[in-house]
Amino acid sequence: MAYIYPFRGQWPDIDPGAYLADNVTVVGKVTIKKGANLWPGVVVRGDDNEIIIGKGVNIQDNTVIHVDPGDPLVLDDYCMVGHSAVIHCKHIGSGTLIGMGAILLANADIGAECIIGAGTMITQNKVIQPRSMVYGTPFKFVRSLRQEEVDAVRKDILEYEALGQEYKAMQKTMQQKK
Repeated sequence: MAYIYPFRGQWPDIDPGAYLADNVTVVGKVTIKKGANLWPGVVVRGDDNEIIIGKGVNIQDNTVIHVDPGDPLVLDDYCMVGHSAVIHCKHIGSGTLIGMGAILLANADIGAECIIGAGTMITQNKVIQPRSMVYGTPFKFVRSLRQEEVDAVRKDILEYEALGQEYKAMQKTMQQKK
């Protein structure tokens, strides 16, 4: 079972249709919606403010999500966060792919249907326009996304949602065998 803890009287609110790997940690004022899937080693700390993880969002292995006082952190429905990312921003738009090892600093606002490349750093208070492809440390705008790229990301997100449900069923079977 995942590690679920209250902080300052605030318990996480996790939809029963979400999948959380057994060693995920979720603390404080965190909402995780239906179909979201959090993979091994993910840490979500809603201790300084609220974190909302939308429907069908996938957060891959060893990612850390934390929020500063002030604005909550919202991951809109159907976005994807790659392995070992550090998410400390205020918003990630629907259909966006955050690449492996990316770092999104305080108050950054990532638009819908973007690709943030692996290892990219989005610095504090930056706004990334919808359908942008950005790479680098610090980031640089590369170009606008083509429709086929947006569609490919969406397909991957839906595949992860289905995979999460498959893992959830396996997890339930394993718990029943104990």
